[in-house]
Amino acid sequence: MKVKVLGSGCHRCVNFADEVDKAIGKLDKGLRAERVFDLDEVKKFNLQKTPALVVNDEVIVSGESLNAEKIYELLVFHKTS
Repeated sequence: MKVKVLGSGCHRCVNFADEVDKAIGKLDKGLRAERVFDLDEVKKFNLQKTPALVVNDEVIVSGESLNAEKIYELLVFHKTS
């Protein structure tokens, strides 16, 4: 599974990335989320809002700051689908 957190690097995006890291730690200790805060790279995903969570090149969350528990649930769903 390939996981990315997209954002501007603002406080909200960094906090979201930290929550993603917590969720991933529960799912797979060897997995890490790539933090993409380069706006040129972020624009390639045609997002309306950040932060965003991308799993296997599919945007699954955009514009919401979810907690680690909810992110974990989403990652489990996408890992099994």
